[in-house]
Amino acid sequence: MKGKAETVLRIISAVCQFYYASYSATSLYLGLTLTIPEYCLEDPNLLQFMTYLMLFVFGNMMGNFFCIIYKSKLSIVKPAPNASANFAQLPTTNTTQDYLSSSLSASESTYSNAFHPKNSGTLLNNNLRETQNQTNTENTLDSDFKSKNQLSNYERTGVEILGGWQRCKDCFVLTPPRGKHCPLCKHCVLKRDHHCYFVGHCIGFHNQRFFVCFCLYGGLGGLYSLWLTSHYLRVHYEALQTWGRLAYVGPFALLHWALGYTSGANLGMVMFWWWSLVTSLMGCCYCFGQILLVIRGQTKWEFFQDKFTYRGTLTDNIQSVFGRYWPICFFLPAPFLGYVGDGANWDNLFSDWKTH
Repeated sequence: MKGKAETVLRIISAVCQFYYASYSATSLYLGLTLTIPEYCLEDPNLLQFMTYLMLFVFGNMMGNFFCIIYKSKLSIVKPAPNASANFAQLPTTNTTQDYLSSSLSASESTYSNAFHPKNSGTLLNNNLRETQNQTNTENTLDSDFKSKNQLSNYERTGVEILGGWQRCKDCFVLTPPRGKHCPLCKHCVLKRDHHCYFVGHCIGFHNQRFFVCFCLYGGLGGLYSLWLTSHYLRVHYEALQTWGRLAYVGPFALLHWALGYTSGANLGMVMFWWWSLVTSLMGCCYCFGQILLVIRGQTKWEFFQDKFTYRGTLTDNIQSVFGRYWPICFFLPAPFLGYVGDGANWDNLFSDWKTH
């Protein structure tokens, strides 16, 4: 990625993160101190319930936000620590097979807990036993790497190694099927879906479940604030009696305030109403989009490429993202729950892979 484009994207990411932090703080403060007390008036039981509801929604949103960050490092594809081969160097024709064989051998290590992987980011280039044990390894290597010119061509396009594994042309590590390189994070990510600007990290195999729930509670929190703010304005915003729904439009609200017909506080609440509307729409759209991808068993890249590189049952697709105890994820951010699979090896994997 060119320097200017990367700088622009980083600025966008910083703005999005500020947007999320400022809206969350503002919404929580106004809800607890203004809109909820106004709605409940003298009903203490209702006040307590709605206060706890807001804390539950925003607590889940924040919990999933931090889980996205915490789990993102597990999806980083790292080179095998004991690998002696330098993937940035191009081997000669006579040593191609030995070069790759030694790389695969040096990358092999053990991994015994597929349900709850530990340090998955470093295991990826170590988990090649199935690939290495294929009977046609030598033939595949010979056909994929016949000459130095073909390897040089990889510097532009990337080359598939075995079983969907590829050597990344940007960070020069062996990347498993469905892994992609992020130009902002500067590394490959397991089952990369996209780079989230609101969180500042990539969404991949280990944190997609938290991103789905983050979007869900972000949308619900926005709708909750929108509903409470609408009730507050119906009571205190005089312009609604004159202009009707047009009073929510920015220029009308600004004119009403400039003429002294309403207070600056009411003008601020009108702006916050729009803020909540935009936030709720973004959260709901992202959530529905992610749920669609989960059901279809696709990443965002695969969806826009119209590719079904992995096809499992509906249960397989759900558990692949949320784990076996998936209902818990929608009520509690649970980073201690395990995973089904390791994010590197996929059953029912199709072979029509494009390069990074």
